[in-house]
Amino acid sequence: MGDTLTGHEARVRCRALTQNKAAAITTKSVEEAANKLLETAQRRLSFNPCPSLTTRCPDLPLYDLSSIPDWLKGNPFILSYYRAGYTTRQCIKSVFALHNETLSIWTHLVGFLLVLALSLHILLNLGLHRTQDYLVFSVFQLGSMVMLGGSSVYHTLSAHHCEQVHNIALAIDYFGITSMIVGSFYPPVFYLFSCMTVVRTVYLISITLLGILGLIGPFFPFFNDQTFYWPRTILYASLTSIGILPTIHMFFGLPANEQTLPLYKGMFLMLATYCVGVLIYIFKVPERWYPGRFDVWLHSHQLWHIFVLCAAVVHYFTCIGAFQMWRVTRGVGGGCA
Repeated sequence: MGDTLTGHEARVRCRALTQNKAAAITTKSVEEAANKLLETAQRRLSFNPCPSLTTRCPDLPLYDLSSIPDWLKGNPFILSYYRAGYTTRQCIKSVFALHNETLSIWTHLVGFLLVLALSLHILLNLGLHRTQDYLVFSVFQLGSMVMLGGSSVYHTLSAHHCEQVHNIALAIDYFGITSMIVGSFYPPVFYLFSCMTVVRTVYLISITLLGILGLIGPFFPFFNDQTFYWPRTILYASLTSIGILPTIHMFFGLPANEQTLPLYKGMFLMLATYCVGVLIYIFKVPERWYPGRFDVWLHSHQLWHIFVLCAAVVHYFTCIGAFQMWRVTRGVGGGCA
């Protein structure tokens, strides 16, 4: 009986145990948060900014290749003008500063505004009447703007001190790339194959299903890893190849006349522009030949951005031509039999 607790004593002991447990949990949480802050501080303090690169803007330090974390080392031929360990505010402020991603940000930021203007022109002035027309052009326009906007976001936040933020921004970038590849083939396939509805449906479903892999893949951690470079490249090459197949079909399987010939030329010019840009991006030229000389201006990634933007603008006018031809003829070659 001596070991039996009264009701009051039991409540007091229970309250004490609860408080001790809460204090232990709070202490553990504080310790974990402090450790994370310490790791972040140590990581940022381990960078060695180049004084000669940061004199213009001391609060936005720049680094050479040897001083940045491994997950920012995507191009061994770009030797300096790197941002690293930035806060979100510093990343946003760096949009207006000079570094090796300035042109990468602005080419697609300006491109986003240009494509937005072209999209509004199409929706307001092209004379779209059917729901299908709005849907087809909306997929193309949204895909283009998501790619250009997502690219600008990624290159702005790529220098964030939190690797998770960097990876999320990178996933958005890849998501946008797939959106543009898939969306780009909707208008020409929809209108140029208007008399071949089964073929048109097969093409659109195929590019859409493969595109889904490219849309969800970036949000899995392994997808953005450097070791997954070639599988990722093969996926995007497959996406492009499936898109090229209907283009070849257009060239050799559909009639060539006054209405279709300009469209074929536009498709060829768009694909040629993309291919040149991809080759520049893959082989990292011209910085491969002159390491360090193109750190700020006109390295391969910036040139790739310029080629992508040019191809997108060319394709916009090609899609407009495809719709106008369909509206006049209601089918390739003067109408469906």
